[in-house]
Amino acid sequence: MTSFGENAILFLGVSGVGKSALLKQLCRTCRQERAEIVPPARTVAVLVSYENRSELDLLELLVRLRMVVPGPRRAFDAFDVALATAWSRFRPGVPLVPSLTSADRSIVENIVRAVNGFVGASIELSLEGPADSPFGIDPSANVGVSVSHVLAVCAERVMREHRDRRRDGRKCSANPSLGPFLDWVEDGSSQFDLVALAQVLEWDLENAGEAVPITVCFLDAIEGVLGTTARGEELLKELLEALPSIFWVLASKRQPSWGLTPRRELPSRSAWSTGRQGVPQIRVDGFDARQESEYVRLVVEDMPDLSLDAIERVVRAAEGWPLHLGLGIKLARQYHATTSADLAEVSLDFGDVVRRLLHHLDPDVAELVRLAAVAGRFSPDLIQLASGCSAGAVSRLVADPLVQEPVAGIFPLRLHAATRGAVLEEDRALPGAWVHQDRVDAAGRLVDVLGGDRFVGLDIVAARDRVHLAAELCESYDLEPTWLVDALLKTPAFVSLRVPYRDRGGRWIDHVGEFFAIYQDPSKVERISLVKRFLSDDSRPEAIVRFAELRLGYMLKGRDWPVALEIFQRRHRASPTDRGLQYQVAYALLQLERSDDLWTFLETTDDRDENRLIYADIAMAQGRPAEAARIRRIQAERHRDSHHHRLFQENLSSAVLAEALAGRGTAEGRARDVDALRSAASSSVRSGLCAQAVARDQGCEDALAKARSLYSPHSDVQPIVLWLAEAIVGLRDGDSGLLQRVADEAYHPRWEPLAPSTRAVVLDQVLGMAGHGRRYHHRDLGRFGSVQQAEANWKRVLKRLIGA
Repeated sequence: MTSFGENAILFLGVSGVGKSALLKQLCRTCRQERAEIVPPARTVAVLVSYENRSELDLLELLVRLRMVVPGPRRAFDAFDVALATAWSRFRPGVPLVPSLTSADRSIVENIVRAVNGFVGASIELSLEGPADSPFGIDPSANVGVSVSHVLAVCAERVMREHRDRRRDGRKCSANPSLGPFLDWVEDGSSQFDLVALAQVLEWDLENAGEAVPITVCFLDAIEGVLGTTARGEELLKELLEALPSIFWVLASKRQPSWGLTPRRELPSRSAWSTGRQGVPQIRVDGFDARQESEYVRLVVEDMPDLSLDAIERVVRAAEGWPLHLGLGIKLARQYHATTSADLAEVSLDFGDVVRRLLHHLDPDVAELVRLAAVAGRFSPDLIQLASGCSAGAVSRLVADPLVQEPVAGIFPLRLHAATRGAVLEEDRALPGAWVHQDRVDAAGRLVDVLGGDRFVGLDIVAARDRVHLAAELCESYDLEPTWLVDALLKTPAFVSLRVPYRDRGGRWIDHVGEFFAIYQDPSKVERISLVKRFLSDDSRPEAIVRFAELRLGYMLKGRDWPVALEIFQRRHRASPTDRGLQYQVAYALLQLERSDDLWTFLETTDDRDENRLIYADIAMAQGRPAEAARIRRIQAERHRDSHHHRLFQENLSSAVLAEALAGRGTAEGRARDVDALRSAASSSVRSGLCAQAVARDQGCEDALAKARSLYSPHSDVQPIVLWLAEAIVGLRDGDSGLLQRVADEAYHPRWEPLAPSTRAVVLDQVLGMAGHGRRYHHRDLGRFGSVQQAEANWKRVLKRLIGA
C-alpha cells in the first residue's frame, strides 16, 4: 500500500441503505470480536462518524488513531513529540483526552516520556486533576486538564531544543521528518498544515517493524466533511496519501471527485458508478432478493397475523433499502394492531412511512421528534427544557426506534439523517404538522436553552460543543441570539472556534462566522489588519461591529493607546452601563497618564464595585502589589461565580503574581492556583509559574523553565511577566548571564513601537538595579500618586525580593 487509492475503500449509498451498520459490523470484526475470522492481536480499528458535522478535524482524528495505534504501551516517540507540540499549538486549554481509561493513561505517559527523552528534561505528569477544579470539572473524569498543561509546558521547549540541536549540527531526533514538522508548527494555521503531523505518524509506523498490528480506520458519513467546495475532498485525499500504512474504510452519500473533476450531486441510487476514481468504490444497494426473503421470514415468524400482502407491499416499496424496510414493517404492525384502515390505501414511500409513524406516536412524543429533527443532535435535558414536556415523554422519545443509539459528547442523541429529512419535510396539511415558522420558533427555544443556566459553567470541551450547536442552529434558521457572541468570547481558547457561515451570506451568523475566521490567523499584526478591513464594510450589523471593534481595541492596547482609547470611549458612550467598557476606558486613560481625565471619569461612574479593578491597576502602578492582589482575587471570584472562564483565569493569574511580588501567600496556595490555571491560555499559566519562581517556592527553577518553555521567540506578544521573573531571579542569584539575556530580549528593537506597561516599567527598574540603563519611568498619576512615591514603593518591594 504505497500510492493513493491502494489503502482505502469507499462505500457509496443513499441515506439509510445500511452503510453505518456495515461499518460498525466491520469495525467489531477488526476489534477481534470475531476471533475465528481475524487472528488475535493482529488488527486494531477506530470508527469515527461525521454525521451532523461539517469539518474533518485532522488533529482530533489523529488523537483517536493514537489511542489504538500502535497499542497503549508501545512507544511511538516521534509522533508523540509532534502530537504534544501540535496539540498545544492548536488546542490551548483543551484536555487531550476528555475521559481517560487505564489504557489512555499509558498512552499519555508514553507521550510525556517521549517528550522528556527528546528534550533531555524531566516533566512530572499528574494523572489527577486539580484539588479545587474550577467550573465543575470532575478531576477523576477529566484527567486531561492536567495532561493538557503538561503538553503546553513542554511544546515550546521541544521546538527550542530542536533549533539548538540543528544549529549545533546535531540530529534533532531519530526521525528525520520531525525537524520540518517542528519548523512548521510555529507558523502553520490550517487543517492542511496538520498533514505534516500525519506524515510523522507514518514515519513511525514504517519504522516500527512487523510487530505493529494492521490498523483500520473507519470514517462514516464523510459527505458532511466534503463541503460545498473541493477543499474538504482535497484534505481527505491528502490524509489518505500521508498515511498509506493505515487502511481506510469510508462511507458516503456523495461521490467524491478526489480533486480530479468537479463533484456532482447524485440524484438517485443508480447514478453511482463502481469505477475507480482515486479510491475503489463499492455501491451499497441494500437487500437483494434472498436477503429480503430472509427478512420477511423473520417478520412473519415474529408476527404471524401480519398479512403477507401487507408485507409484500412494504417490501416492494422499500426496494431493498433496509431503513425503509424496517420502518415500513413497523408501520404495518401499527396498522394491524391499532387501526382498521387498509394499508393498501396509503403511500409507502419512505417520507410517507416516516410521517405516518410520526402521526401514530403519542402527540407529545411526536412533538419531541419534530423538535429533535430541528436540533440535529441533542440530549434529553436539552429537549425537555426546550419543549416543556414531561420526563416520561422524553424517555419514550429516547426509546423510540426513530432515535439512533447514543454517541459520545454532551449531545449524544440524533435522528437518522434520512429520518430527520423526512420529518423536516412534513406536509403542512397533515394534522399536527409543523410549518417553517414552527421550526424557526423551535430553533429559537433550543438556542435560548443553550444560553441558559443549565448549559453555563460546563467544562471546556462541553462549552465548545454548546456554542457550536447554537451557531449551527443560527446558521440553519437565521437566528440572532444576543448571548452567543458573548459566550463565544468567554469560551476558553475562543480563537480556535470555527463558526459555520456562508461566505458573503449577509446574515447575522455569516458576519459572526467571518469575524471568527479572521482569528484563525496566528499573527496579531495580521489579525489587526483583517479586523480593520472587516470593519470597513458598512453593511455589518451594529452588534457585530460592537464586538469586532472591541476586539480591535484590545489588540491595539500597548500598540496604539490613543486609538484604543477612542474605540473604548465610543463603545462606552453607546453602552454607558457596561462594566467591561468602563474599565477599558479607565485603563487606557491610566496608560496614557491622563490622571485628571481618569479622576473625572471615575467620578462620573462612581461605582466602587464597577471601578474596583482599575484601582488594582493603580495600586500596581504605585508599588502596592498586596492591595492589587486583594482586589484581583475578589474579581476572580466574581467571574468564577458568573462562569466567565477567561476573565476568572486572567484575574487569578494577576492576583497570584501580585501576591508573589508582595511576599504574600503560601507555596501550597500558589501550587493550587497554578493547577486552576492549567486549562487557561499560556500567558495565564506563565504568570502562575513565574509567581512560583519569584516567591522562591520549592522547584522554582523548574517553574521558571516551564514558564520559559511557554514562550516562542517568534511570538508578537511581549512575555513581560517572564522577563520580570527571570530578572528578579537573576538579580537575586547574581546571574549576570541571565540578566544580560533578559535585557537583550526586552530591549530588542522589534518591541520599540510598543508602549510600556506597568510590569514593563517594573522590569526596567529591576534591570536598572543590575546596572543596565533605565529606559522607562513610573507614571505620574496626579491625585492617585506621584512618580516619586511609585519609585520608592517599588524599590522597597524589589529590595525585599532580592534580599538586598
